[in-house]
Amino acid sequence: MDSFFKMVDVQTVLFIYMAVGFFCRKKGIFNDAARDKLTDFVVLITLPCMIFESFHMRGRAYLENIPVGSYRISEVGGPSNVILSEIPQVIYLEAGCTRTVTFFNAIKPTLTVLKQNSVTSDPLPGAKLHIYYASDNTSTGEMHDLGVFYSNEEGKVVLVDAERGWYKIVEESCPQGFGYPDGEAVQEFYLEENTSKTVIIRNVPLSALVGFKYDSKTGKGIPGCRFELRYLSGNTSGTGGTVIGTYVTGPNGAFTVTGLKKGTYICEEVSSAGVVGVRRRDHGGFHQSGNAGAITE
Repeated sequence: MDSFFKMVDVQTVLFIYMAVGFFCRKKGIFNDAARDKLTDFVVLITLPCMIFESFHMRGRAYLENIPVGSYRISEVGGPSNVILSEIPQVIYLEAGCTRTVTFFNAIKPTLTVLKQNSVTSDPLPGAKLHIYYASDNTSTGEMHDLGVFYSNEEGKVVLVDAERGWYKIVEESCPQGFGYPDGEAVQEFYLEENTSKTVIIRNVPLSALVGFKYDSKTGKGIPGCRFELRYLSGNTSGTGGTVIGTYVTGPNGAFTVTGLKKGTYICEEVSSAGVVGVRRRDHGGFHQSGNAGAITE
């Protein structure tokens, strides 16, 4: 019903325009030359304005009492999240004839770049990504620089209402303690309209120790468990050592410690997530520099 009243408002305005024109004609205010100029004003200025205003009614424009003739209709604007139709439509209006012209719009896609630890799949914040874009209509293949982005605490970079076309993502720097796996420093792909795309870029932990905490019954990772890591100064035995730090398992039940040097380490669980009892046990893991060692429980 609301759309009906809006349409009535538009038609009322058109009727007022016609009444004013008829009155001016009767009074001799408009001669033939002025009438031609007024016709141009109505067709070239007033009519497009009325079309724009009427599009607020559920995406429809109702136009009545417009001159007979040929019309070329092009879409020149719209909501920010749609891709405009690039093909204009030409119609011919005859007296007493009603025509319908329909334009279809695709929705702009959303691009999500997700940075992950290649071992644990945990998110990696702080990665520096340079993103480039090329329209699928370009004849030269030139790339446009969209800028530099940093992954947030969830390891994400999100581009909302992105343009359809070719994209290139270059990882210019990894989070500290991580490196590039072969072939993953540069990602190239095509982004379709009417969809959302997630690109996962993984980094390898360098000189790292990765710990996993699993539920013995379900096999699922247990988050929120706290471990203490100690270094034995290159010795292969002993229970003391230097405390490197305390680490908490993430959503996948894992934690990662990077930048470690060659030697023997002791890892001890010091508190649980409240769902299982803590088994006080040390885990010794010999770690070679440049590789990632792993301990599980």
